[in-house]
Order: sequence, then structure tokens, then C-alpha cells
Amino acid sequence: SRVINTDPDLEKLFTQLRQHLCLHTGVAIDDATPVALIATLAEQCFLNEYVFTLSSEESTQCQAFNETLGDPRAETDSIALAFSLSCMYRPPDLDSTMRALAESLAADYPWLERLCRFAVFQPFKEAQIARTMPAEYPVQDDGSMTVRDQYEVNPYPRWQAPPAPPEAALLSVFRERFSSRSGDQGETPGARVLVADCGSGSDSG
Repeated sequence: SRVINTDPDLEKLFTQLRQHLCLHTGVAIDDATPVALIATLAEQCFLNEYVFTLSSEESTQCQAFNETLGDPRAETDSIALAFSLSCMYRPPDLDSTMRALAESLAADYPWLERLCRFAVFQPFKEAQIARTMPAEYPVQDDGSMTVRDQYEVNPYPRWQAPPAPPEAALLSVFRERFSSRSGDQGETPGARVLVADCGSGSDSG
């Protein structure tokens, strides 16, 4: 879960896996509940900002997860499970109530510690810093504020490590990605290549 998946076939598999876990996981934790798998997939969904296709059945079930999280009578195990399953579909609310819940869950359920750190603690800290950070040049106009909010509210990508690039000759990579433009040009020894990573530290491809 440190790397955002970029493989289309794996994305289809993860989408189907998420749907199965959402619709077929019980309301209580037992030895057969794949809690580590659920938490790890939730981390992947948080990192890729929930790009997987969502079915209507999953949307309905997510409402049930949210009801469990807000039910003061719910068992702690049920809350932990609902939290992890809900995190496969949307980021947690960044308020003091959610932070307190995440602190309790991370302490009681080791398999939730990483998910709580990525999805709650770190974004909560970022929001605190943003509120106190002085603005050297305050933004006033609507267009600039929209762009600013896009970068500050949505700091994509959140990956911890870039995907490992495949070992291939440069010309082969161009032929695969830009088949209509590469033609039959031969590979140039010592060719210089501009790597555009858009400030992310990973090739934009």
C-alpha cells in the first residue's frame, strides 16, 4: 500500500475485491475476517483518492457503515470494522470526534494503526498547520483561490514510494506509449531525455 497501483488489470482486480469485501464482510470480527486485507486495501484507496468504480449496492452499504460509526450502542469491533470498510470509499471526516475515534482504534487494533495514521492523523495535522501558516502574499481573487484550494485540499499524490519502472530500452518505451509517433526511428546512443514529474518525484508518463 506504499505505492499507487498503475496497472489496469490490477485495478480491475482491486475494484472487484473491494466490492466483495464491502458486500460480504459480516458486522463482527472473527478469525475468518480479513481485517489486514481490508485495512491495506483502504490505504490503497486513500492513496489513489478513491478512483475505483462504485456500484449502487456498495453505495447503499456504505451508508450502513456510516450509521454504525455514529451509533453509540455499536460494539467496538463493529465500529473498527465499519471504519476500515468505510475508508475504502471515502476519507474520514477531519474533526476532533474522528481523531479521538481513530486514536482509540489505532491503540486497540494494531491492524488499523497505519490506516489511521495515513487517513486521519497526517491530514488532521496538515489541516492544523494550514490554519496557522502565515500567508506572505494573501490570495484574493476567486481564480487563484480555486487553484490554491485544489493544491491544498487535494495534495495528490500521497504515495510513499513511486512504482518501480520496468526495465526496457528507451525506444521500446516510446513505441509502447506513443506508437503512432515513434515510427521506425532507431535508438540514438546517449540521447538526452526530459523527465516530467510535475513536482511529484515520479515520471508523469
